[in-house]
Amino acid sequence: MNLTLERILEHGNPEKITELCLDEIAIESFNPEINKIIEKCQNVVHLSVSNCGLIELKYFPKISQLKYIDLQNNM
Repeated sequence: MNLTLERILEHGNPEKITELCLDEIAIESFNPEINKIIEKCQNVVHLSVSNCGLIELKYFPKISQLKYIDLQNNM
């Protein structure tokens, strides 16, 4: 799963990403390894994690510009 996230970010400058769609990528919960990758995208305004099987947000990454998060169809 982390390889998928890394592939998303390797196609451009993570600082230029304003919308990040991780739909249908298996992420049951956020952890330091996942957060390290996501937090490279500090200008993300819209984050979508629909259909990821997410069961908790306890360790949700710190994204300073985040305004909208889509959590549809998770557990």
